[in-house]
Amino acid sequence: MIDHWLGVITAVALGGCVGSFVNVLVHRLPEGLSLLRPPSSCPVCGRRIPWYLNLPFSWFYLGGRCRDCSSPIPFWYPFVEGLCAALFAGLYVAYFMTGLRPEFAALGPVGALPVFLLHLFLAGMLVAALLIDARHFIIPLVLPWSAIALALAAVPATLWLEPVTHRLVAHADGGTVGAAAGGTAGLIVAIGLLAVGLLPRSFAFLDDADPPPDAGEEAEAPAGTEAEAPEPAAPSARREMLWEGLFLLLPVVGAAAGGIGWTPAVADAVTGFAGGRFDIVAGLGGTLFGLLAGGGIVWATRIVGTLAFGKEAMGLGDVHLLAAVGAVLGAADALLAFLLAPFFGLAIVLVTAVAQRLKGVGHVVPYGPYLATATLAVMAFREPIVGFLFRAP
Repeated sequence: MIDHWLGVITAVALGGCVGSFVNVLVHRLPEGLSLLRPPSSCPVCGRRIPWYLNLPFSWFYLGGRCRDCSSPIPFWYPFVEGLCAALFAGLYVAYFMTGLRPEFAALGPVGALPVFLLHLFLAGMLVAALLIDARHFIIPLVLPWSAIALALAAVPATLWLEPVTHRLVAHADGGTVGAAAGGTAGLIVAIGLLAVGLLPRSFAFLDDADPPPDAGEEAEAPAGTEAEAPEPAAPSARREMLWEGLFLLLPVVGAAAGGIGWTPAVADAVTGFAGGRFDIVAGLGGTLFGLLAGGGIVWATRIVGTLAFGKEAMGLGDVHLLAAVGAVLGAADALLAFLLAPFFGLAIVLVTAVAQRLKGVGHVVPYGPYLATATLAVMAFREPIVGFLFRAP
């Protein structure tokens, strides 16, 4: 127990550091600013903040004010640091000190450390995406892409170095490995066609739209001149789904072809290429299949919802977000988070409605925070959630 509580303290410290970085992401990514330049400085006096005052929870040491000009520092900063610290500590407790994640508890913090750190990276990314999406209605794609890239590198590397960790990562067997490979190939082809312009981008007309007039600018034509003809109506959202459907069709066809073509001879050849280690092939296949399944279910929902309601349903950032969840946690956990997200959405809507009624605050919340909170719940409470939802009558 002493070792476990040292682990909790370490998780709190790591979470606080990640929370400090999340504050940087929330402030700079939506503005398109570099994460490194310029260094952190006071927005009022412009004085650079030394590194030791950028440490987590230094807000309390400073008394909530700038050291140089005494301008107040928003409480938002230590709140986010504390949120991440509590989240990381909570995940440590859930994974290693309870029966909520028995596969992690069986290996212990040392044996499960590489995969646990990957999960913590995903948790930090989800917090950053949640906060940015709630504020700005966007999810910077660098966030889910970084989690996907790390999963694609870390899972096979971890399995190569520590084969026992195969219990902690999603696996693909048989034709599912072929489907993951074929679907990934189809996705790469679709991205290539999009990059060279052979496959049109949906809603591309928004990039060419003129910005709205500045405040106070006359919208009417000056006297003595002819008014310009009205601009043609924007293309239908339903029609734009044609291009996204064509994009999505390529990975689907690739997955079907890969699943059919995954013969024992192909499996033996791929396993031989991986040094005879099928667990590495299965682990990488599970990562790729989770990526495709997580992103695919949200994208299909976006297309169907847009076709049904005639306006854009969900954002492409949500597609990338759940694709990252699938890459790290596997297809099953990504789909479970997708199923739970509406319930978290309902809870958040009720809370914001009460706040709106009582204090006149509250606003529309995009779908990304629902997916993020549902994923965090699945990470910590997967076993009881699965037991509750799928228990026999």
